[in-house]
Amino acid sequence: MKRCYSCLALLILSPALLLLGYYAIYSREFAYRISLTVETPAGLRQGSSVIRFFFGPSFGWSSRGISSRGEATFIDLGEGKNVVALLAQGPRGDAGNLQTLVSQAFFGLSPQGYLKRAPIEVAELPVGTRVALAGETIPTLVTFFDLADPNSAKVIAPHGFGTAFGSGYALKSASIETVAPGIWPFNLLPMPWPKWLFGEAITRGIEEQLPFLVARREELRNVSADRPGFRPYFHSFVRESF
Repeated sequence: MKRCYSCLALLILSPALLLLGYYAIYSREFAYRISLTVETPAGLRQGSSVIRFFFGPSFGWSSRGISSRGEATFIDLGEGKNVVALLAQGPRGDAGNLQTLVSQAFFGLSPQGYLKRAPIEVAELPVGTRVALAGETIPTLVTFFDLADPNSAKVIAPHGFGTAFGSGYALKSASIETVAPGIWPFNLLPMPWPKWLFGEAITRGIEEQLPFLVARREELRNVSADRPGFRPYFHSFVRESF
């Protein structure tokens, strides 16, 4: 009787174990860190955010699912001033996406050209590969006059910090760097070490710095595409798709 139960358990578990093994072997991930340094009259202020990409397993590239998790980069400049590097591009925060950003930054491709060189190739880059961000590869930069009001945002050009904040302010540098993604499912655990196994932790805390992301979450998920000027989409601040 015990042998029958063992065989039955094996029959039930085998498909699940095979699926789990396939998922672990054929899924792909990579992670990167966006970093910004801002010059202020009181000295340099820095901020960074780690974003992780996941490529779902499939029997062919065309059917792969791509998702991402991470947050925008918030930098407190002091004296009530702030700047946020969004998970978006363009003056309205609606140009390109995270996939085009990494392809443009690491491979110098245009938004149209990134499809010819899939962003999965970023996963092949050595951990620690770092490039400077400039021009269109710099994410949309915004400042909020009221951290509780998404409509108080103002887009800042990378060269316009002096105009936005006053004398002595400037964007000194912006960069993107590959970091250890870890190995699934171990990278789902909040363990700091070893990085090769558990990966670099995804940055958290933007909702504490920008409370409107909690209070007005549903509103920001449904921002009208016809809205003029900057559009504060929720997913420009937080990605939570896997």
